[in-house]
Amino acid sequence: MTIKTTATQPPAKWQQRLIFFLIPLGFIISAYLLYMHISPQLGMGGGNLCSMLFGNGCDAALMTTWSAFLGVPLAAWGITYYVTLSLILLFYRLTRSADAVPVPGIAVFIGVMGAAAGIALLVIMLGGWSPFCAFCAIEHGLNLVLAWLLLRANGEGVLRLLGRGWSIIRDFFAGTEKLSVSQRLSVAGVSIALVVAIGLYQWAYIIEQSLEIGSLQINEQAIVRDLQLQRPVDIPIDSTDAILGDPTSTLKVVLFSDFECPSCRKLAKELMRMSPLFDQRAMLVFKNMPLGKGCNPALEEDIHPKACLYARAAEVARQQGKFWEYHDDLFNAAIAGQQPNLITLATNHGIDSLTFVTQLDAPETAAKVRRDVELALKLGINGTPALYINGAAVNDIRPRSVHFLLEHIIRTREMINRLPVEHVDEEFEQTGD
Repeated sequence: MTIKTTATQPPAKWQQRLIFFLIPLGFIISAYLLYMHISPQLGMGGGNLCSMLFGNGCDAALMTTWSAFLGVPLAAWGITYYVTLSLILLFYRLTRSADAVPVPGIAVFIGVMGAAAGIALLVIMLGGWSPFCAFCAIEHGLNLVLAWLLLRANGEGVLRLLGRGWSIIRDFFAGTEKLSVSQRLSVAGVSIALVVAIGLYQWAYIIEQSLEIGSLQINEQAIVRDLQLQRPVDIPIDSTDAILGDPTSTLKVVLFSDFECPSCRKLAKELMRMSPLFDQRAMLVFKNMPLGKGCNPALEEDIHPKACLYARAAEVARQQGKFWEYHDDLFNAAIAGQQPNLITLATNHGIDSLTFVTQLDAPETAAKVRRDVELALKLGINGTPALYINGAAVNDIRPRSVHFLLEHIIRTREMINRLPVEHVDEEFEQTGD
């Protein structure tokens, strides 16, 4: 069988340049989304560019089950896709003969597959099954344009490309001498690119599984010991604070939080699951620490532009005795990728809309948020969430760690209360509680 290559009209220079511009652009977007995906698990601040430009949709989308496939984040698949495509085009560019098509069929096939995946993910977002991620949508649109450019550059239909490609690969592995040196080098280049792609997948899978395991593993003794070593600070609590649980409890848990912060959302969800612990044995105190320049003078950039507004809205809900319900709604809206309608959320909990709007811009509402921020800055807090137990800072704020620590302290206190008086001092010294 003789393999013939049909010369086609090469694409315009701008089309070729656009192909080699879109591939690194897509790689950069995928790398950014991967950073956003793994940064909460690494204890780093997530990227804020997407939230600054488009709201919380990116953060919310990366928290859903749609953000990963076969145990690997979609962003890592994107990186693998662009690296593979780059290597194939590079090898082909170095080895193709003068009469060969400008783009090989395998590159077109991979580009079409990437476009098909992009269409499916766009349908999922637009259909409401996943929060709308603007950066993700930009990347999916980029892949559609890239597939179109690759098809134009090759000049053949996908089915014909598949048939011709299969013939070349079959002849290559059969050891036939009918293939030219250029074709052999092209097949070798594709093989190397696919090996690299498999390696990238394995790397991403191992990293993701390691992060998942790391987020679940806790060193219980180290967590308790670390809290014991912290020097307690004075954190004033008064009637203007939102308090969950027993306000007379001697176990005081103070949380500085931001309604636009992804890590705050995760911790808030865990603390709400633990709300029965706060009924009679502890008190949870919420204080505002928005990372927005509108109410936080220590910031050089507006990390969470709407955080100050959300903090004031929650403060109005507190004044109306509806703080924790409103707190949950704000965080849940962000998790679902929605832009919360603050007035609607208020009326859903029986707060008069006129009262809400009036109090939202009232000086005393802004003053309360400002006092919380000033206290946080005085304590040296420069990020959220920040948690204190009886004035001692909790350094490991992973939800699982916080859950263990609070249960441990409550369990230890209850055990001490059951001991005879002569053993209490000794046990108290051992627990450091």
